Amino acid sequence: MSIASAQEAPEISNQTQRAAVRYTEHPEGPRAQPSSRQVAPASIHDLRTPASSQATTNHFEGEHDYPNNEGLITETFPEVDNYISTLDPFFRDSNLTLNIRSAYFRTENEASTPLAQAWALGGSFIYESGWFRDFLHLGAGYYTSNGLYKPTGEGTTLLLKDEPDRTQHNINVLGQMYVEFKHDIYRLKLYRQKLDTPFINEHFDRMIPQLFEAYILGTKNLQPEKKGQGYKRNPDFPINFMAGYVSEELNRGSTTFVPLSSVATKNTTNVDRGVIIGGLEISPANGVSTSIWEYYGLDMFNTIYTEAEGQFNIDEDGALEGKFAVQFIDQRSVGDAIVGKWSSQVIGLLAGVSYEGFAASLRYNYNFGGVGIALNGAANSFGIQSPWGRFPSFNKSTVLDRNTADTAIYGIWASYNFNALSSQLEGLEFSTSYTYASIEASSLRADESNGEFDITLKYTIPALKGLFFEARGSWVSFNDRPGSYVPAINDYRLYLNYTIPLL
Repeated sequence: MSIASAQEAPEISNQTQRAAVRYTEHPEGPRAQPSSRQVAPASIHDLRTPASSQATTNHFEGEHDYPNNEGLITETFPEVDNYISTLDPFFRDSNLTLNIRSAYFRTENEASTPLAQAWALGGSFIYESGWFRDFLHLGAGYYTSNGLYKPTGEGTTLLLKDEPDRTQHNINVLGQMYVEFKHDIYRLKLYRQKLDTPFINEHFDRMIPQLFEAYILGTKNLQPEKKGQGYKRNPDFPINFMAGYVSEELNRGSTTFVPLSSVATKNTTNVDRGVIIGGLEISPANGVSTSIWEYYGLDMFNTIYTEAEGQFNIDEDGALEGKFAVQFIDQRSVGDAIVGKWSSQVIGLLAGVSYEGFAASLRYNYNFGGVGIALNGAANSFGIQSPWGRFPSFNKSTVLDRNTADTAIYGIWASYNFNALSSQLEGLEFSTSYTYASIEASSLRADESNGEFDITLKYTIPALKGLFFEARGSWVSFNDRPGSYVPAINDYRLYLNYTIPLL
């Protein structure tokens, strides 16, 4: 099993693109280039990326998790396929994908609302046209989440739309609507779309992904690996970039797009501000890459994210592989500082190995911080803020963000793909991780050191490509401290996801 192609738990998702400048490329169409459909990796353990951040790409991302086959309608009705094949490529190469998904969440938290739970059924319809004159195509996506079990008076789950009165409501929203232009390897994508970058991403671990109103110029930088596992850099284009402006966000538990400034301030300001984004990746050789990202949040804060990684064969036949990665984050307030004033940094190290179906890694992060000034003028201990996506720390776990300032985080991660043991177990995957955060006590807070243990079991049904079941459990414990009640968190999640290409 290749480390680059392995997948990692507990947030199961294809994160092999994570170090790259992400820019989603529209498939050229099942009839034009059938191999352009991307198939989900067979393993769940990516040694590079934090477990829970993987929801950003593929956990429930049915429209880009294509089984490698024609659409249901065109296969069932050959006359329809024959007719479509006579049309202009703009229509002939269109993709229409139905994604059916269901999720059940139950969180027991002794510190706040004792119980938060919901069960939802929904999915998405995604349409992507072919290319008009090999220059322009359109896309749209409709998303829905409907409560099968939605008790009132409990905590929020974000599976549905949570209201202040602690009621949960269904979600029905046109989340994507974009036009995309291309010239050679360059792409210009405008309006409401998906983004997958370290600090602005889908955070797709619920029913609805986070979506963005954005205006993005970039390069098509990743090619599907024909061996079937993950991605490799295009050797013809070792330097790739992405740049643009992101103005609004549709949150996972919402039905409306709002300015990024409203998300960052939790709707405490009416100021309308967005983020200028830029990313650059240099891949001098396959398996080696370095990237740098810049996020300038107007009158909010500026974030710089850098990462370098390398993977290598340990034995001669390449069965045993090693990987090493480092990351650095710098974040500080800018302009009117409508979110608060602070400066924080993060460093991270990752070392891992993989052999056939097994993969494991050791990880370390340290979150620097200091005394900042909150919106109310009070002193506060600020860690890295990540309001527009999942925090990209190597040790980001399922429940806890791991972004507290003045904290050292240690993690051990492992997974196994049972297909390596027997073909009878094809599609069965297991992963686990344990992270511990040692949090320094200060004048602003007590010792809140904690540990989180996560396990995930996933089964992809070989006979029904695009269908998988997943069960996940997380348990969080906090260190005792004098004079204070220490909470415990138990988090349980069940998923079902079925992706059906229609055209």
